[in-house]
Amino acid sequence: MRHPRHDFVMVLTLVVAVCCTACSTSPPLPTPQESYQAHCAVLCGQLRKLGCEGAQPLPDGTSCETFCIKTNEEGHPIPRTETGQRIPTERISLIQSCRELER
Repeated sequence: MRHPRHDFVMVLTLVVAVCCTACSTSPPLPTPQESYQAHCAVLCGQLRKLGCEGAQPLPDGTSCETFCIKTNEEGHPIPRTETGQRIPTERISLIQSCRELER
């Protein structure tokens, strides 16, 4: 014969499991567009701060940010290291050379 307390423990365990599962969902990751927007804003800001040519709009009027976002979306990371890897956003503001940022 089952004890009423056993049923209570089973129900409580089920409730806790459901709550923990619901609470453990991670927030949605930013879309590539959103992450590129932040990354490119930092890049273009640093290019402007250093007075780099890359901060200027293209002849057709495309802004630095738009060019950066589209280039990254197409799989060509900018700025990138000598090995072709995208320089992390948090490192961009530490770079003090136009040449290094305009790769």
